Amino acid sequence: MLTAKLLSLGQNTHCYHENSMQYHKLAPAYLNNNLNSLYSEIDKIIAPTVKKHNRKGQSYGESSGLLYLAFEELYRRYREQARFILLIRHPKDFVRSALARGFFNPAHPHPLEHLKARPSTEIGRNWDEITPFEKCLWYWNLVNGMIYDFFQTLPVDLWRIQPIETFDKSTCQQFYEFLYIDGFNEKEAEIGQLLSTRVNATPGEGDDRHLNPWSIPMTMGEISSWSSEQREIYEKWTNRLFDVLYPTN
Repeated sequence: MLTAKLLSLGQNTHCYHENSMQYHKLAPAYLNNNLNSLYSEIDKIIAPTVKKHNRKGQSYGESSGLLYLAFEELYRRYREQARFILLIRHPKDFVRSALARGFFNPAHPHPLEHLKARPSTEIGRNWDEITPFEKCLWYWNLVNGMIYDFFQTLPVDLWRIQPIETFDKSTCQQFYEFLYIDGFNEKEAEIGQLLSTRVNATPGEGDDRHLNPWSIPMTMGEISSWSSEQREIYEKWTNRLFDVLYPTN
């Protein structure tokens, strides 16, 4: 949501937040390995929105955690006209935030099951016994891994990976240049103000002006307080990608 606000400040673009794909369409598409079922959303929403903004001399972008299953099709259609950015979050912080927001937890006031593992996989065969904690880490690994592997098939000038922990004004300026967005200098002060605001935030962490309406305060502690079993699960699902996405940690 913050990224959409930042990029929409540009003079020649508009960036929506989660405008096309919907949660309830992702799970069956992934579970049944039928990604074609999502492409109608490109025809219905993305393609006409791109045309609308292009007619005004603008580019169109979408900041969303729901588009990853359609990346290959978006690239097939738009080729070098498309640019992709993966904003990543450290898995130890992601899992704490995701649990506060009800990911994979039917006991949460606002439960949300983004995806369900395919029955052919080990976690899929034991899905009903797997904890929300492990499901969140599985989800972090699956989505980031899927996008990272896709990026490896693209020309290197079409994608970027950026940890949110180091997302600052300089990063935003780099995004403007990468996405051919004009107007950074004119909006620099407003960009700085936005970056100092916790947008779509988990409650109870300070600066509660723009809270996520479905989140509860975090109840899971820092990684230093986790059990040995939790740490083993954490290592299991982050081992492949962590050194790639966080090479200096």
